Amino acid sequence: MLCSLVEFDGARATGLASECHDWNPGDPGTAYETAYLQFIAHLRARYPAAWILLTIGPMLGDPALSQVKGRLASVVAARTGQGDSRVATFDFGMQNLGADGLIPTGCDWHPSRAEHARIAQILKSQLQSKLGW
Repeated sequence: MLCSLVEFDGARATGLASECHDWNPGDPGTAYETAYLQFIAHLRARYPAAWILLTIGPMLGDPALSQVKGRLASVVAARTGQGDSRVATFDFGMQNLGADGLIPTGCDWHPSRAEHARIAQILKSQLQSKLGW
């Protein structure tokens, strides 16, 4: 999981990224959700008005992609059930592997510069929507 704080003109958002390393040995189970909820509680105490965006990185494919979507949906539902309406999840989509399945990449199948630019546009759109930029 990666974390970054974005600040602009007094508005705040925190992004947490679920990546393939979280799923490397397989679905981590409900322990993943529990840890995520504890971390969000810590962030919420520090940033009470921030949007907390649970993102899904571009290196995940099924079955891990479906599993992480389900786990994050459970986390968002739990926070919503606790009255926290500023937690959301979204998927950056699978990176372009090209027709031969060999294209993406930076180092070791990580996204290329072009892929990072695509991801940045998705993140920008989400932040504009949530923060009213």
